[in-house]
Amino acid sequence: MDMTEGGRDGALRALRDTPAAELTVRRAELQDAAQREGATPEEVAAVLNARPDLPRPLLPDERRTLLTVLQQAEFPGRDALLAQADAASVVGYCGCGCASVQLAVADGPPAATETGSPIPSEATVVDEDGEPIGGILVFLTDDGYLSLLEVYDYGDRISPFPPAERLLAVPPST
Repeated sequence: MDMTEGGRDGALRALRDTPAAELTVRRAELQDAAQREGATPEEVAAVLNARPDLPRPLLPDERRTLLTVLQQAEFPGRDALLAQADAASVVGYCGCGCASVQLAVADGPPAATETGSPIPSEATVVDEDGEPIGGILVFLTDDGYLSLLEVYDYGDRISPFPPAERLLAVPPST
């Protein structure tokens, strides 16, 4: 999807209509364009979260990132969260342009009631030189279900999801 129409409406339309797989790669670019055209982060988030494809299944990079964080450490509730990952859907996006996605879990998998939020397993994101540039956190609802796959940064926004080789385990704190 390109923004040949130009202007604020065209930029917001591109955010709404770009196919999900392409959006995950171009979200920061498209969000920056919308904001340059005068859209606020709140307006961008509203357009993204009203996309007709939501809720949608996790895309391969989102699923890989979620599973990487869940599988790298033993902690109470981990097995329940791994079962939830199979039933998780993306239900929303962050308005800042990062790769973070809001999650919901379909009925069926057990709750991870013994796990706090964020979960005690996370990943550090490193650049091509191995220097830390941010991280990945997984948040849960109060009743123990996946709610947010957050990608945070130490300066430059991280989007799209980083490749697996750039995710390093962070040992759970005791």
